[in-house]
Amino acid sequence: MRKNSVKIFSGFILCFLIFQLIGINQIGAEVVSIWGVSEGATRSYDYNIIYTGSISSTESYPRRTYTVARIFDQDGNNYTELLLEIETTSTYGLPDTSTTILDDASSSWTNGGLRPTPANFYTFNPLYPTYYNASDNIGFNWTKALVDYNTNINNWNMTIEANIATINQSSSGTESGADYNLTILIMWDTSTGWLVSYSYLKEYNETLGYSVHYQTIIYTPEGFVLDMASLLSIIAIAVGAVAILFAFLAYRKLKGSPDVKIY
Repeated sequence: MRKNSVKIFSGFILCFLIFQLIGINQIGAEVVSIWGVSEGATRSYDYNIIYTGSISSTESYPRRTYTVARIFDQDGNNYTELLLEIETTSTYGLPDTSTTILDDASSSWTNGGLRPTPANFYTFNPLYPTYYNASDNIGFNWTKALVDYNTNINNWNMTIEANIATINQSSSGTESGADYNLTILIMWDTSTGWLVSYSYLKEYNETLGYSVHYQTIIYTPEGFVLDMASLLSIIAIAVGAVAILFAFLAYRKLKGSPDVKIY
């Protein structure tokens, strides 16, 4: 009877220790960022529709600036969501600001989501995850996307060179009684997750004699502009340089003192 009591008591102690270890592991688990950007990172885009040929005009949509406001673990699964601030600027009124939360679940990120269209190219989300975890279904798998675009997705091709993913399509057809050639070129930076550019060019033959070009390009402001991450890096380098300078001056002063011998 005494032996049974000891076994039961030992079992309770063992279970308690196991639950404690599980709890400690969960509490101490490191949160993994699935993004290739940091808080404060920002990027602006310009959006144009350019007609050339028998029709010659340019239509521009308001510039949109995307800023990473916060990277945080919203659902407690140890992977990060991202709060994206979107500011739309216009010469016709005050800037309009909105926000959206980019989720960490892989179900939120599809191959099709890498392709803007003429219908949504000026409101399209330009930021994708750079990290993938198959076990937890987290993030986006760029390597699998490369395989899919070249084997399973008809009429599309994809390459990744020097962290730049290029998705393209070339096709032809007939519309409004005129033959046309269509060329689509989309570029992403797989190291940061930012959209680099979008180009949709439809060229009609001599029957209509014009082309229409939907275009998304990165806005580069005049002058030298830094995001927060770059600014902090420069500050850190400057502080390190000042520290080295003071150490060198202190060494020279110490070496020049008549009461101190340097071996």
